[in-house]
Formats: sequence, structure tokens, C-alpha cells
Amino acid sequence: MDTTPGFTLLENGEALEQRFTEGLRPKSLKPVPWSEAGARWGERWQASATRVAARVPDFSIASLSTLLRDAAAQERFAESVSMSSSIQAADPSRAQASSHRQQ
Repeated sequence: MDTTPGFTLLENGEALEQRFTEGLRPKSLKPVPWSEAGARWGERWQASATRVAARVPDFSIASLSTLLRDAAAQERFAESVSMSSSIQAADPSRAQASSHRQQ
């Protein structure tokens, strides 16, 4: 059985993908070549894991099933690890502006 991805049959897959998605993405976003995608996502996941470890030190994969069954715990967890909570902690005026937008 041939397990070669269909993508490899294209002459220039990245150019085709860029043309296809050009109208779908904001102009400020630049495409990332597939050759760099793994490293870039790896960086993002590492940053997320580091943030979770720092903000919720007792979190573990073992506690995940309990967390997923408790909506209130999920909300607290999300607030603890969200990017915006770090911005708000660093700048209280932004925290106040954010709370006014949510009302």
C-alpha cells in the first residue's frame, strides 16, 4: 500500500496553498512554510506548557479527566493560564478596561 501523502503529487504545494488561502487570511498574517511549521508549533506548545506549569503547579495529565468533568474548574483553569490574565496582571489599567468590555 502506498502511504505517500497526496500533497507530494503537487508540483508546488506551498504556492497552491498560498493562492488558495490568500483571500481567507488577514493581510497582516504571513504564511509559514511547512518546513518551519513543526518548530513554530513546538515553540508555542512549549510556551503554553511553561505558562500552565507556572500558574497551576499542581496540574497534571492525571488531573485532566477531573477538570473536564467540572465546568467551574475549567473556567478557573482557563482564567489562570490565559494570555490576557498575564497582560492584566502586568497592567492593572488594562484589566479594568477588559472587565468593562465584558459587561
